[in-house]
Amino acid sequence: MLLPAKTASGQVIGHDMTAAGTGKIRIFLLWLKLVWLWNNKNENITMIHNYVIHKKTKGRLSMIAERFVRESRTFKASHVLPPDTNNHNTLFGGRLMAHIDDVAAISAMKHARGPVVTASTDSVDFLHPIRVDNEVSLEGFVTWTHHTSMEVFVKVVAEDLLTGARKVCATSFLTFVAIGPDGRPTPVPKVVPETQEEIFLHDGAAERAEARQQRRKRSKHLADLLGTGRPWEP
Repeated sequence: MLLPAKTASGQVIGHDMTAAGTGKIRIFLLWLKLVWLWNNKNENITMIHNYVIHKKTKGRLSMIAERFVRESRTFKASHVLPPDTNNHNTLFGGRLMAHIDDVAAISAMKHARGPVVTASTDSVDFLHPIRVDNEVSLEGFVTWTHHTSMEVFVKVVAEDLLTGARKVCATSFLTFVAIGPDGRPTPVPKVVPETQEEIFLHDGAAERAEARQQRRKRSKHLADLLGTGRPWEP
């Protein structure tokens, strides 16, 4: 067996170099760990948040009690072609509404992690026309929840693919209800906003929900008043 070399004073040659090398390796490994934590900070925050919720409930709840807004964020893009447009060469309003409902439903399902149904489309505000050779891009996310229902906001941006100019062409609020295995409404997690945009939309949601309830009552009253009879029937 080879013994480490020593100087005349008895000091082991190479010992300090080995210790220094080990220290550098530890620092390098720590740096790699910090880089990984930073690059995956959103996922780590979500994991820690869900773990804390699980500990608070002692594992009694199978459903996550809360989800961040970003967990439901959904994007969809489409190239507008001539068959998608009307005689004015702008995108059919019905086609855009189908895109909006699709994106909103996906966002709601991501939040509820189960089937959902559309309860209402509060409004679709068409701000600018969307033309042939535009890219229509939709972004949707859950802004607010109430027991079994979810409010979803959808923003529609059109981009001229030739110039790169962009415009917000439509906005919409929709409401979805989560459905359980028995076919009945089922509770959904609360939503946690983080960004300034998310907090702004979340803070105004209760007022919109109240207006939605009032409008629903008026719609029911109107339906009862008009009935199901046809004009040509006695």
